[in-house]
Amino acid sequence: MCVIRLSGPYKELSSSIVNTFAEFTEAISTRKDRESGRTTELDQSTFNCTVSNANGECVPAQISDAISFLTRHRDDIKELRSRSGVEQAILDFAWDFPRDSTGQYNRLPLMLLELCAELCLEIKVSVYGVASSQP
Repeated sequence: MCVIRLSGPYKELSSSIVNTFAEFTEAISTRKDRESGRTTELDQSTFNCTVSNANGECVPAQISDAISFLTRHRDDIKELRSRSGVEQAILDFAWDFPRDSTGQYNRLPLMLLELCAELCLEIKVSVYGVASSQP
């Protein structure tokens, strides 16, 4: 899976993403205290928009989907990045890494890097250890 993750002050950010080119869902806006169990609203919030539904073992598909999404929505993303409250924007990939593997190679194409630079998007890769699918 790959998402665009926007972060910023909750009230400004939540109003800035209304009526945009894509559906953003709220990911983080509250925190629950472990000891007291109380939930408090945070000043900062995060909203996500799905870029690719390809699973973590399909890295090339995630990258291809991301390039297509960013190219298709280039002007919309530029406009969104200029809105009040959008302090940080990250293209966040979720990749699987077999626990019994000794290494993994993934290349980010220059086209993706150029698009992210042009659109002021940081790139994050979250790697998750998974059981090997081989017997």
